[in-house]
Amino acid sequence: MKSFVKTVSNTFLPYTFSYRLRQLYRQQFGRLKHDPSEQDIVIYEIQPQVLIKVYWKILPIGKGPALELIVSGDHILRFDCFGEDDGHYHIFSGYEYPDRDRIYFPEKTVTEQINRTIFELNHNLSCFLQLHRSRDIRNLKIDAVALKSICEQARQQMLYYLLTVPQFDDLRIPNSQNSEPLPLKTA
Repeated sequence: MKSFVKTVSNTFLPYTFSYRLRQLYRQQFGRLKHDPSEQDIVIYEIQPQVLIKVYWKILPIGKGPALELIVSGDHILRFDCFGEDDGHYHIFSGYEYPDRDRIYFPEKTVTEQINRTIFELNHNLSCFLQLHRSRDIRNLKIDAVALKSICEQARQQMLYYLLTVPQFDDLRIPNSQNSEPLPLKTA
């Protein structure tokens, strides 16, 4: 159904209307709701219509904990902490074909990538919101105190997945070093 709505809207409507139609569809049927069989998803509400979704996944391109920021049913950011050479994040700005681009983490270990994820949310979220096509998202003010609290909970949940999911045994021991990396310091 999702691809049908996207195909029809892209074929018959100008992109501005097509984008708005897909946004309304996502709000009603999409990303704010999840499949009950997805037992590993934890959703944190920062404020109304602003959510952080934490989960883990195993894909052909990598495996590890992941975090998404969702505003009004629209993906804004997704961080895939897959470890050395595979960890990356996406910035969804509401323009055509945003998910083709990956920004790779310079950090090598999954723990460092999780810390970078939380740093980016705490310090650069307003910049990421300014990149979005929607004026409502660009003008959104995020409660900094709630964000910091939720980010710490999300970090703990991502570390929990890293330490407890059996398929992540190889991600727990960094290839390049034997000791656990130091946590990222935030001001």
